[in-house]
Amino acid sequence: MPEHHRVRVGDVDLHVALDGPADAPAVLLLHGWPHTWLSWRRVAPLLEGYRLVMPDLRGLGESSVPSGGYDKLTVAGDVAALPEALGLGDVVVVGHDWGGVVAFYAAWLLGSRARGLAVVDVTIPNDLGAGPDIAQGGNRWHHAFHRTTLAEDLTEGREDTYLGWFYDHFSANPAAIDAGTRASYVDRYRGRERMAAGFAYYRSRDADIANARQVGAGGITVPVLAVGGAVGFGRGEEPLECLRYFASGEVTGGSVPDCGHFVPEEAPDALAGYLLPFLRKCHA
Repeated sequence: MPEHHRVRVGDVDLHVALDGPADAPAVLLLHGWPHTWLSWRRVAPLLEGYRLVMPDLRGLGESSVPSGGYDKLTVAGDVAALPEALGLGDVVVVGHDWGGVVAFYAAWLLGSRARGLAVVDVTIPNDLGAGPDIAQGGNRWHHAFHRTTLAEDLTEGREDTYLGWFYDHFSANPAAIDAGTRASYVDRYRGRERMAAGFAYYRSRDADIANARQVGAGGITVPVLAVGGAVGFGRGEEPLECLRYFASGEVTGGSVPDCGHFVPEEAPDALAGYLLPFLRKCHA
């Protein structure tokens, strides 16, 4: 069972779940929206032999809710402080959804302390022509909705219904997110403050685009893995296309058949099949 800790980094108290041998090579696993660290519950047991560090990102889960700092470079600063705070060595950074964008910046910030970067079913917001638009030209309608204050007004008190729609429709297999896990997620997002923190990840798009210019072409110098779900709201090979612009070396990966957006929960075995050889290579 994971250990649970609270770690103060900058202006935020992060809840962090830790699993695996304390002296093993470290892997940061970063969740997205509308999830918490628990989204890695089906992948973690498959990554034997690694020290798994699974934080709730700022404002989400059981972490504190600062008033700002939801651009992904700032959130990545929280994450990049964890290896030193927890006494870890070099790390591989893995992220899904917004956690994938945070992982991208964390790998950049960590520099030589990052061994690799894995991005799951997300593209990096940018105006550099690197891959498809993260909102897919409006196909992901909620990106625009979440940037308005209507989001808080219309979802307050209706969190079960609203978040449940995503668990059902963004999954090729909605049963992969069982009733108990859904209840845990919704409880962590319930209330105007928590929902607003989640929406703030979308409202920082302009800052995210500007920050991507700082990384630029070839700015990610570690090995990169990019994976997407192949059907429905899965992004297929869009993550590969996007990360090829930012990576200085080869980007490996592909798409997971019969899987939607929530790859860590829908297809943990397939995702672990990508991650394990990648982790071995990075930590060799």
